[in-house]
Amino acid sequence: MRDEYPHLLGIGNAGVRDSLMLAVKFLWEKVEAGEVKLAFREDFKGRYAYHTACHMQKLGWPVYTLRLLRLIPGLELSVLEQECCGISYEYSQKIGSKLFALIAESGAEKVVTECETCKWQIEMSTGTPVVNPVSLLAEALDLEKTAALNNGR
Repeated sequence: MRDEYPHLLGIGNAGVRDSLMLAVKFLWEKVEAGEVKLAFREDFKGRYAYHTACHMQKLGWPVYTLRLLRLIPGLELSVLEQECCGISYEYSQKIGSKLFALIAESGAEKVVTECETCKWQIEMSTGTPVVNPVSLLAEALDLEKTAALNNGR
């Protein structure tokens, strides 16, 4: 929406472009400012590997995801070296081979990434389930405690 709409769809977004952001960036800014407080389930446990999608790296946005995920007690998170997952099948297995090896070596139960295309490629090539960071946060949250912490907001 930030960059492609004007070029691909002919839809102007100049009035809102700078306000468009990923949910993780929005949520981190609210948490950092003290506007939102998060409480996590005491029984949450998980071993995840974080994959930085190429476009996320270029935007400099993985920092928000990592800051949020590091708040989760019981989450064992390994941050994979930034490697492209491939995308085009003809070349994807060669391009993504380093990433796929890193995932296997990480011992992670699941991979977390913001990119749906990376999700498809990683799941197809490694068999490891992939989740979005927002889904992982939702799974780890203690909803009742979080609601109580944010009562009136």
